[in-house]
Amino acid sequence: MLQNIALGVYYPGNSFLHRLCGRTKLLLLLWCAVWLYIAGRNTWHFAPSIVGIILLAVVLYASSVSPRVLWLRMRWLLLFTFIGAVTFPFSTTVDKGDSALTSLGPLSIPYSILYPGLGVIAGLCLLFLLSSLLPLTFLKMFWQKRWTRRLRLLFWLLMLGSLASVWLMSGTVEQALSLGPIFITRLGVWTLVSVEGLLLLYSFSLLVMLATSPMTLVESVTRLMAPLRLLRFPVDDFALMFLIALRFIPTLIDEIEQLGKAQMARGASLSDGTLTERFQGVIMLVIPLLRNIFQRAIDLSTALEARGYVVNGKQTMLHETSFALTDYLTIGGVLAITLGSLLI
Repeated sequence: MLQNIALGVYYPGNSFLHRLCGRTKLLLLLWCAVWLYIAGRNTWHFAPSIVGIILLAVVLYASSVSPRVLWLRMRWLLLFTFIGAVTFPFSTTVDKGDSALTSLGPLSIPYSILYPGLGVIAGLCLLFLLSSLLPLTFLKMFWQKRWTRRLRLLFWLLMLGSLASVWLMSGTVEQALSLGPIFITRLGVWTLVSVEGLLLLYSFSLLVMLATSPMTLVESVTRLMAPLRLLRFPVDDFALMFLIALRFIPTLIDEIEQLGKAQMARGASLSDGTLTERFQGVIMLVIPLLRNIFQRAIDLSTALEARGYVVNGKQTMLHETSFALTDYLTIGGVLAITLGSLLI
């Protein structure tokens, strides 16, 4: 899972996106953020969303990055976004200034059907959980799988939720449970569509990070922030901190993986056992990790001093790149397409 973090990870290549100037990619990324914000303010205007999806496909093709790489770095974000945003279109009331597209319900469920149904759900969940205690070989092998251990929490929640629902609804004098009406509102649907803009922006930023080396990225940020020197802003120091942070993230991930494997070889477990045992395993991982982090920081400071780094000195660039014809054409083409989507 840690390998799917894109910060500081660079995929070498010679694609069109790799050859673009770093400042071009950062400027276009900033413009995409502004463009998607403006598009989100114009309700029920779907042209920017369609153009954004097409642009993402074009950029993905131009970067020579596999769609699987992008999927591995976005799957958990997509899952949590779906869980959080799936309820946006639904509402029990319609606010002023909004309108309902359609309505669901009201739905009436007799308690004579609801109580037995909840009891069956609770009973099946209990049987499923008790099966982990039976001394049968195939059941032990079944419960040793990772996905079945994760299902255990879901079945606990279903069982407790069913029992709690029966307890809360007991004693009611009504004959049936009424659900709804539930309205699907215009603003709710548009809010769900607006979430797509955030995912598009995150996808663009991932592709830029994967197709731009950390050194080029930092140099591009430094040159874009050059006017801030007139305000006595420490641009070079900020660029150095940015570069160290970017280069340190992959190193930190490798350090965590090596320490985790070393602790597992010594018998520690970070995914099995009781909560206390897992916490002790994490503690055994954190202490050597902090020690190694501080040691690397000391080594880095010593290396900077040995190479004559001066805080107030004038820093030079390793890759002095300038805008080429392809950069101007790319900026012009993206501006024309995005502005045209706003005007359609």
